[in-house]
Amino acid sequence: MAASLVTLRGFPVRAGTIVMPAYGAWVATLTLTRAEPVDGTPFANVVTIGALSLVGTRLRSLDVEGSLAARVIGGGGGWSSSVAAKPYSVPSGVPASLVAADLASECGERLDLSAAGPGGSWSLGPRWLRMASSAASALDMITAVAPGAGSPVEGWWVGEDGTTRIGARASTLVPSRFDYLRGAGHRGRYEIATDHYEDWLPGVTFSSPQVSNRVGCVVHTFDAQSVVTEVLTWR
Repeated sequence: MAASLVTLRGFPVRAGTIVMPAYGAWVATLTLTRAEPVDGTPFANVVTIGALSLVGTRLRSLDVEGSLAARVIGGGGGWSSSVAAKPYSVPSGVPASLVAADLASECGERLDLSAAGPGGSWSLGPRWLRMASSAASALDMITAVAPGAGSPVEGWWVGEDGTTRIGARASTLVPSRFDYLRGAGHRGRYEIATDHYEDWLPGVTFSSPQVSNRVGCVVHTFDAQSVVTEVLTWR
């Protein structure tokens, strides 16, 4: 593997792991070849692996004997922050979009509700109390009371562009060639080889003569010589 296959803000990354879950925020744990500065500004850090670019924010970084150890989280890094309790009252029904937008604004995140179906919202009932909690927990509560069977709302996640989306993950078929290396189907874990990391996102489906399933989580583990891509199947 070329040293520049994985980069952080354009600087080569020597080793690390990128975890992309079905829901929530992706996290990259990285070791750079030298102690380059990591911008602490929200959305300022772009992690690339091949043609896949991920926009995130530094959680922490540390200079270790001339190398830099850094952890970057998808989006603005605000979903782990605490929010105060807040009551809502709308006789016709409190729109989920209103509560979600308030959360995103307060914790400095970008929000896109277009994947949540027509209108990008649903009713939370005439009264809604946002509990004092982490912003992520408050957002979980909103998606937990989405409409039932047939609803396009499955949860929330931070996309590759750093924007948080509420809805359902796309289930398109992986279009590029890949090699199935090994796996434990009964555990829902497969190891594959690909040059098209941008095609392997949570929610997509994959098919080959040996194996087919839907992706629930993608884990890229890499060093200076190789990338190991592990797929955990959909729940």
